[in-house]
Amino acid sequence: MTRAVRTNAKCLHPHDTLLRILISACLLALFLAPPAISIQQSPAPRISIDDDCTAIAFAPDGRLAYATRHVFNLQKFQVQRDDIWILEKDGRRRKILNGEKITRVAEAFSYTIPRLRWSPDGTRVAAELVTTQVNVKGEQVEDNLLLLLGQDGKEMKIADGDNVVRGATDGTWLAGNGKLAYLTETVKPNLMFAITTIESPGGHVFPLFDRHSFAALAWNAKLGIAVAIEKNLSGASQTRLVELNLMSEDYRRLATLDSYVGGLSFSPSGTKVAFFRDINTLEVRELADPALVARVHVAYGAINWAPGEKSVLVKRGLDRQEGDLVWAQLPAPAADPEGGAAEIVTSPAPTPILNGQMFRDFALAPDGHSVAVILLGKRTLQIFDLP
Repeated sequence: MTRAVRTNAKCLHPHDTLLRILISACLLALFLAPPAISIQQSPAPRISIDDDCTAIAFAPDGRLAYATRHVFNLQKFQVQRDDIWILEKDGRRRKILNGEKITRVAEAFSYTIPRLRWSPDGTRVAAELVTTQVNVKGEQVEDNLLLLLGQDGKEMKIADGDNVVRGATDGTWLAGNGKLAYLTETVKPNLMFAITTIESPGGHVFPLFDRHSFAALAWNAKLGIAVAIEKNLSGASQTRLVELNLMSEDYRRLATLDSYVGGLSFSPSGTKVAFFRDINTLEVRELADPALVARVHVAYGAINWAPGEKSVLVKRGLDRQEGDLVWAQLPAPAADPEGGAAEIVTSPAPTPILNGQMFRDFALAPDGHSVAVILLGKRTLQIFDLP
């Protein structure tokens, strides 16, 4: 299984070479353009952690979980098994996972952690691991699994006394019932996915929406719902935006989309869904009335919702590649003009923050007052206060 693509949804597939080239070319032109604002001294971070960071995620209460690269020698092999830390709100740090102590199989194996996700109550963490090991034929084999931990680092047991879900990606804890929802690949490489839930403890597995496969999905774990992109692999198939109730398995078609390139995101309130309809346009739809649409001119990237959901913070660029951070204001929605109604309004130009610095990854704090970033190069973790 290949490494999953991040945001809070599946985005561009690795095989979309032409689309990736177009996005990279547009972003290169954007970054090389003369700056529209005067050069100012870069702001100083409130916290800087000089570790090789691979993933970050804020808890609902503002704590930060982050993974760091850990390389060591094991017999005649050099292996990587990332550690997981929690940064408390007072700045104290504590390690909840020492990767060197994980022994799942007899053979030497390595893993990296590309994604962390907290439970809605902030008591559990799901870590996505991309594992690599050499089989008896000398071939390098890669797989995905989810590692389930409590906030104190204790294993969250599921089936057979284990805290690992194999062959799973993009896992999220659902509120209140101890269930974990996750994706499994149905069409390689990372083309289509099925949804499954598993109980902790107990290990009972429940496939959901078994007659459907999805090209992209974004969770709202607190509400127990998700939005997804559904389509067939035939070139003439329709692209449908759907809402999924993970508790009752209710399925609701929201809209048929004439264009979609990635970046699917579900607002924390569960009232809005956003995605990129092309590499320069973010589209936002209201779930209560999906015919209401707002479109914003901003380059493709990963988004986080600001409190109040009147703006989004965008890291322009491909996943885990260099990009700057900009605020994009969301205009009031209007009826979709393709339905024969009013024109769609647009918002002001995106506003850069942190003096246009480039970052590898980011996470906006739940209160919107700070942002955590992973720098390029050594992947230092920094936290900046926001006005």
